[in-house]
Amino acid sequence: MGLEIVQTFLQAEHIVCGLIAEETDSAFAVCQRDGIPCFPLPEFLRGTRKQIQEKIDEPEFQHWLDIHQPQQPDCGIVFYGGWVPPVFSRFPRLGFLNIHPAPLPALAGYEAERFHVLKDYRRSRGVIHQVDDQFDRGVPIAYGDEIDLPENMTPMDVYEMLIDGCKRPLLNVMDCIARDEELPTVEPIGGPVETATLKDARAESVIDWNRDTHRKIDCRLRAFNTTDDDLILKAPLGGRLWVVRNILLAEGTFPGVCGERIGTYHEKGPFEGTPIVRTTEGVAALEIGGLSSSAHEPIPCDPRLILPRGSRCGKLLTDQSTFD
Repeated sequence: MGLEIVQTFLQAEHIVCGLIAEETDSAFAVCQRDGIPCFPLPEFLRGTRKQIQEKIDEPEFQHWLDIHQPQQPDCGIVFYGGWVPPVFSRFPRLGFLNIHPAPLPALAGYEAERFHVLKDYRRSRGVIHQVDDQFDRGVPIAYGDEIDLPENMTPMDVYEMLIDGCKRPLLNVMDCIARDEELPTVEPIGGPVETATLKDARAESVIDWNRDTHRKIDCRLRAFNTTDDDLILKAPLGGRLWVVRNILLAEGTFPGVCGERIGTYHEKGPFEGTPIVRTTEGVAALEIGGLSSSAHEPIPCDPRLILPRGSRCGKLLTDQSTFD
């Protein structure tokens, strides 16, 4: 996103007087090539809020601030997910703005785009807001365009679409700054207030066989279809928690109770040999990646060697005989 914001500003003939980013960020190399001053994101800004707060009064932090203050930007734009210490606001004339992929204050938090998928939101918008000492609580400056979200969206889809919808309003804000006008403000969008935290996301990453509809299971799969072991989809089965890589759902009437393994999938393909589990609306074949440890890390293993074979459960309503 950083590179797109930089390019958007340059195309609109605004001046980008510096970039602070990971050296591996695509924006870093492009800005260096174009002669824009680039500064590596310091190590002390890569930690948690608590860790950053502990570093604020150390000489290393103050030295870093002294180096960057001469840049004297009118405004700073935040495009990474970490917490920005309030002291940063002292060197851009108007402080920092953040682009958040959700309406505020309705949906704050680091996991906002993931919760769009989990909650199956079909319309949403991002927001541009001032950065203060509270994460995602600053004054809203402008809302992005309202976006229709696709039915099979992923968190990355949500993020890219809502951030893209904020580009035009962000340029309008920059134009106001260029004309020495006061920053605009908008009325906060009302409704229930929710914070999408990492803790909440972990709790949502486990299938609830007794309550989840097939749509909800599909939402969980898309929300946690990731290589991040800490936030990967899991399912209870046989008294243990398993990492789930993929799911094949089928509606129908089957024996057994929700969450019970009632068979094995036999059709050729990626689901061959996988366990069949009773759901609230039918059955699910699970492509399992291994046991989930208490540290949320998958342990590779072959489920066909561990899970006992189930009893016959008959044919699907569609007369397919791939489940036994």
